[in-house]
Amino acid sequence: MITGTVVTTSVVAGLVSAAFLLLDTERKWWTGWGWVPVAVLSGAGAGVLAKVVVDVIWKPFPDKLPIIVCAAIAVSVAAIILAVGKMRRFGPGMRTLSVIATILVIGASAIQVNRYFGWYPSVAGLLGHLPVEPIGLDELDPADATISAPDGKSLQDVWEPPAGLPAHGALAEMDVPPKVSDFHVRSGWVWLPPAYLVTPRPVLPVLVLVGGQPGNPRDWIDSGQIVQMMDAYAAAHEGLAPIVAMPDSLGSPWANPMCLDTERGKSLTYLSVDVPAWIDENLSVAVDRKSWAFGGFSQGGTCSLIMAVNASAVYGRFIDLSGEVEPTIGTHEETLDEAFGGDAAAFDEVNPLDVMARERFPDTAGRFVVGEKDTGMAAGLQELHVAAQAAGMDVEYQTVPGGHDMNAWRTGMRESLPWLGDHTGLTAPL
Repeated sequence: MITGTVVTTSVVAGLVSAAFLLLDTERKWWTGWGWVPVAVLSGAGAGVLAKVVVDVIWKPFPDKLPIIVCAAIAVSVAAIILAVGKMRRFGPGMRTLSVIATILVIGASAIQVNRYFGWYPSVAGLLGHLPVEPIGLDELDPADATISAPDGKSLQDVWEPPAGLPAHGALAEMDVPPKVSDFHVRSGWVWLPPAYLVTPRPVLPVLVLVGGQPGNPRDWIDSGQIVQMMDAYAAAHEGLAPIVAMPDSLGSPWANPMCLDTERGKSLTYLSVDVPAWIDENLSVAVDRKSWAFGGFSQGGTCSLIMAVNASAVYGRFIDLSGEVEPTIGTHEETLDEAFGGDAAAFDEVNPLDVMARERFPDTAGRFVVGEKDTGMAAGLQELHVAAQAAGMDVEYQTVPGGHDMNAWRTGMRESLPWLGDHTGLTAPL
């Protein structure tokens, strides 16, 4: 859905369809009273209107609406108007062809937008098909014995995969009740490595992953291809890999609680208290904070650093993929007014830059990753990287191909996995 035959075919079909809609055997399309000027002006107006509504009026998310989305809207609206004009002047056969052509133009536009964001790399993801059949956690037998890494060794050093080790991990739905936070949430997901499915069971590290906003807990599965990514990592490490928990951090697709405890809900408490408690209660996992990592992309990247500095007793590791320089719902002033009741001191109390300026985190490690074309986030991440170093963190900064899109975030996460294994006791001693 982002490269290959599907993209090429859609472009060709879209161009041919657009030419068909422009072709008029009865009138000259360039005349002022034709349908083409109306279509062009209407399409352009629709694109501009979308930009104004999303960026200025509605503001459902902090990021600006990309120009390619506005262009896709403009082209689609123009195609619809051209089709209407054609259908008014020709018979049933031409009307049918006009409808088909319009669908192909809109489809080609949508695929170009998907290429830009890299959101659906496959048709299966677009259709919502899970990469594996999910299991119920109650289907897993308790481990008769466990294996932990002794001092000075990694888990990989002492792990001997038993006969019958599955080739792939397992995916299960996780319902984490907001016992402490009372934060409205949707069901999340958890991926369990092959080594977790056998006995003796290794005591594995945990990676808590969240997505951006708007979003849902399945984004890392459908778009991030985290199941395939972790299966590949586990296959290269004799079934060992971190357990990946993907809880809800938003409450609803368009909500933005910023992973904080504010007037918008107690997302911070949910992710730092309720989620870890559920994992400890329902899964066999490592307890050392250095074996617990939090990661995410875009708003989820912002969330990862928020957890690292505001819940450092829980999460000793973080992976910030293209996060903002500070938690936001638009502008700094809007964030203060709408989420903190205008209390700047309350914001400073939890804002990562301010926290790192007054506290030190010598036992925390993390990664900042940004797409090389993501100029809107790069400067902020560089500032955060410098601040994290000054606060005593062991941090890395990396650029990867791509922009503020899932192409960059998939690459960033995949290239962060060796670091994660080394820094959580899986492949190197803590």
